[in-house]
Amino acid sequence: MSKEQEGSAWLVELIFQLLRPLVRMIIKAINYHQFTELLKVVYVEEAKALIEREGRGRVTKSEISMITGLDSRQFPTLIIKPNNKTVDLKSTELIKGQNLLDCPETWLLGEWKSDKGFTDKNSVSKILPINGRTNSFEYLVTKYFRRGVTVNSVLRKLEKSGNVKVIDENKVKLKTHLFIPINRNKNETIKIGLNAVVNLLETVGHNIHCEAVNDRFFQRQFWTIRIPQQLVQEVQNKLTRILKKQVTESANYIDTEDENRPVESNLMIGVGYYLFKSGYV
Repeated sequence: MSKEQEGSAWLVELIFQLLRPLVRMIIKAINYHQFTELLKVVYVEEAKALIEREGRGRVTKSEISMITGLDSRQFPTLIIKPNNKTVDLKSTELIKGQNLLDCPETWLLGEWKSDKGFTDKNSVSKILPINGRTNSFEYLVTKYFRRGVTVNSVLRKLEKSGNVKVIDENKVKLKTHLFIPINRNKNETIKIGLNAVVNLLETVGHNIHCEAVNDRFFQRQFWTIRIPQQLVQEVQNKLTRILKKQVTESANYIDTEDENRPVESNLMIGVGYYLFKSGYV
C-alpha cells in the first residue's frame, strides 16, 4: 500500500461506516441502481458549487469531470431507465419527483394496470399466467428487473405488499397497482431520521471548513464501552431521561424566540438529540 493510500484508508473506512446504516435504512425503498443515479446528481451539483465557490470562472464539463471522475457524457442529463426517461440535472426537482424513486415494481404494476396487452376490453387487468415468454408475469419481471432477479422472488414480494394474489399454482391476479415498499409508519420514521442525519452532516461540514473557532457549531458526543450487558437497558433509560429534559428546555427556548415573529428568511437554526448504541468491541 502506498503512502497516499495509507493516508486515505481511514476516510474509506469511515465512509463504509457512514454508508452501512444509511443503506440498511433505505435498501427496501431504493435499489443500488437508483442510489448511484442519485449520487451522480449530487456529485455533479456539488462539483459545480465548488468551482463557483472557489471563483475558478466559468463552469465547464471538463472541470466537473476532472473533479468527480464521471464521464462528461453522463451530464448535464442522465438517462433514467426504464422507458429511457431523461432527467435534467439543472433542476433538483428530480429528487422531489418520482423519476429516480420509482422502483421496477412500480413500472411492472403500472404496465399491468394500463397496457392494452395486459387488460381486457373493459380496461380491467387480466389474470396472468405466472410463466410464459409473452403476456405473462414472467415477461413483466424480465422487462423491468435486472438479470439475476427471479420470477418467484418478485412474486413473493408483491404478495407480501398486497399487490397481487396467486390464484393457483400457475396464475396471478393484480389487486392494486399502487406499490408501497415500506409501510407508512416506517416511511415517516425514515424521513425524520434522514433529516436528522442531514442536519448533523451539515454541522460537521461547516466545522471542517470554518477557520474561526468561535464560528463553529457546537458538536459533541460521549460514549463508553465499559457497561456490562445486564446494565445496558438501565443506562439507556437514564440517558433517555436526561435527553428529554434537555429537549424540553431547548424546545421552550426556541418557541419563545419563534413566537409572533414573521419568517425573515429560509435560514433554519436548531439542535438535535439522539441516543446511539452499537456492537461491543
